[in-house]
Amino acid sequence: MSAQGLNVIKRIKDGISRVFIGNEPAIQVLLATLLSEGHALLLGPIGSGKTTLARALASIIGGYV
Repeated sequence: MSAQGLNVIKRIKDGISRVFIGNEPAIQVLLATLLSEGHALLLGPIGSGKTTLARALASIIGGYV
């Protein structure tokens, strides 16, 4: 991957980390899923930040939830 691609990934990760605090592995898995053009099923108890994580990613990449 090019340096420019790595920079984009870092900016996405940093943007999500500003909103979604405390679960770094979830962010990494979501980014890996995004890069592989896959699908992610976010599982967890109520209040664990699933919607916040999805909205943060969507906002950063210009998508919607």
